Amino acid sequence: MSPLLDQAATLRSGLEIFLSGERGCPVTVSGLKRLTGGTSHETWAFDLHENNQSDVMPLVLRRDFSADVLDLELGTEFSLLQALYDDGIPVPRPLYCVQTESPIETPFMISERLDGKDIRKEMAANPERAVSLGERLTDIQASVHAIDWKLLIAKTNLKLPENPAAYQVDLWTKTLTDNLIEPEPMLSYAASWLECHLPHDVPLAMIHGDFKANNLLFDSNGRIAVIDWELAHVGDPYEDLAFTLLWTTRFDIVGGMLSREAYLHCYEKTTGQKVDPERLFYWQVFAWVKLAAIFLKGFCEDEANQSARPARIMLVRAIPWISVQLGKLFAEHHEGQGVKI
Repeated sequence: MSPLLDQAATLRSGLEIFLSGERGCPVTVSGLKRLTGGTSHETWAFDLHENNQSDVMPLVLRRDFSADVLDLELGTEFSLLQALYDDGIPVPRPLYCVQTESPIETPFMISERLDGKDIRKEMAANPERAVSLGERLTDIQASVHAIDWKLLIAKTNLKLPENPAAYQVDLWTKTLTDNLIEPEPMLSYAASWLECHLPHDVPLAMIHGDFKANNLLFDSNGRIAVIDWELAHVGDPYEDLAFTLLWTTRFDIVGGMLSREAYLHCYEKTTGQKVDPERLFYWQVFAWVKLAAIFLKGFCEDEANQSARPARIMLVRAIPWISVQLGKLFAEHHEGQGVKI
């Protein structure tokens, strides 16, 4: 038996024991399939059958191997999903969270598995719906930002740093510098620039932290759900906008469904607030630094475990390209201000 099949068999046994107790009846688990996996956590899809009946409950398992300072702690993410679900935000319904005495040897969370497809596939199949779909997604993003974050903190284990912007900048610039494989002057300059130009007295909001097309699901009934909340936190909502603006292929919210201008206009229309271009520029610089840090950290973790995957190798090769994009961003900003460079 291969290691993956052996792992699936062990998981199946542990899940059946746990879920039989929770559901109060005999259950069987089938169709275990690993969706994602890394050094800190894995995600598995599976089907639950009760009392040997044909009815199926599609579920998702997230199991954690180690605490990652970049991700929400498992219990915090679970309580956040519960609060968001109760507030009507379209997220998968969280069901169970076990952090100690786990029947599968690691802390885990189980939530409903939505019968949906990656929003990019919906775009490819129905390009004529691009604009209306992009506007819906922007409205959902704005609705997350409109949540009473103080009430959300009271309901969950979310932590609020004394200076949320400074905390995020320090977290991601440190991750970048700790994992740089070779000198990247543009990235180092951007990291230093962020620290020297921290925004002050900005409004706070609940933000997803990774709001892009492949973290959005579209089901056969037209419902949309937002997944992958492990980078969620309270911060400047422009941080969220800037990260969405990174992704500009023909299947993304910006570049595919809406132009940059239409995306920001839609957000302004929904929130009733004009977007400040200077504040947005700051967070666009941050978004590129954060993306580079994510790519580098993933690669270095694989290297440390002697398990570098082709996808991670390809991502780390994108670092020079990210440096070029940062250079263009700074140049365009300076030109817009009439500064000669």
